[in-house]
Amino acid sequence: MLRDIVFLHVPKTGGSAVRTALVRGCGDRRVLYDYGAEEKQTTPALRDALYRDGFTGDGVGLRRHFGDRRGLLLIGHFHADKYWDAFHPDSFVTFLRDPIDRLISEYNHYVERYGAELELEAFIETTRFSRHVSDLFRGVDPAEFGFVGFTDTFEDDLRALSEKVGHPLSALRENEGTYAPGLREKAEDPVFRKQVRRFVSVDHAVYRRLRNRYDKLRARRLAGLAEAEGYRGRVRLAPGGRLVGYAVHRAVEAILELEVHAGGRLVTRVQADRFRPWLKSSGRSRSGVAGFDVPLRRLLLAAGRPFLPATASVRIAGTDIELPGSPVRLR
Repeated sequence: MLRDIVFLHVPKTGGSAVRTALVRGCGDRRVLYDYGAEEKQTTPALRDALYRDGFTGDGVGLRRHFGDRRGLLLIGHFHADKYWDAFHPDSFVTFLRDPIDRLISEYNHYVERYGAELELEAFIETTRFSRHVSDLFRGVDPAEFGFVGFTDTFEDDLRALSEKVGHPLSALRENEGTYAPGLREKAEDPVFRKQVRRFVSVDHAVYRRLRNRYDKLRARRLAGLAEAEGYRGRVRLAPGGRLVGYAVHRAVEAILELEVHAGGRLVTRVQADRFRPWLKSSGRSRSGVAGFDVPLRRLLLAAGRPFLPATASVRIAGTDIELPGSPVRLR
């Protein structure tokens, strides 16, 4: 289950439906919208902070102003690199669509909503729209995102996203445009689509790479976690009877799951998914997301153990690797 979720809403990909599903299903987090300084959808406090509270506009600034123990759900039209440095890659979610269909849909949106009189051909030749997707991902490889879904497999991918975020998600397709007959014919004409493809070649390369290879790329990267010597971290007993620390893997950036054992048995599993500024500033974690905080006594009581054992050990889940500092003396 993801603590933080960053939904990069690519226009005309079914993103409005995904946004609604995430807010309904994951709204127990603090919800923030960033659709730009001038857009009404942008969270007012976020807009104010951008210009009046000294907020730098980057992910670290957002963390300092809007950090929440429940986690964050950040949604909007923004460049991925704006928040990449302060969120874990696994937190990033997006949906993509065939660039030709996306571009035609965006044209239709401009005609219907704004009364644009620009011809489709002239609209397509405008660089801003033909490379819109690749521009949103500039400086970031979307293959590292925690989840990439696709419009043409929307229902299946929404179910997969439900498993990823740890909440059931359901959505009605929203904001769908109705094409005029002539535009529909062009959208389905193979010859016209071939002509358009050369204008969206950069976006198309990004789309095809992820459409064909996303699962394989993710699996190959995560396979690196098998290198046991790559794990780093520490655990200690903090005031209030809390086990706190961090856990990372040097070769693979992944949110690690930990097991807490006490009194001869597994007490709980916890993810090292808390943001800690010192982890980022010290270079231990690129994003600063690798911390954990376990209120041990409450967990022991929930597990039916009213008395505190002498020690507790913290291990990388599924391994015998204990974090430095473990076992921790509890009394």
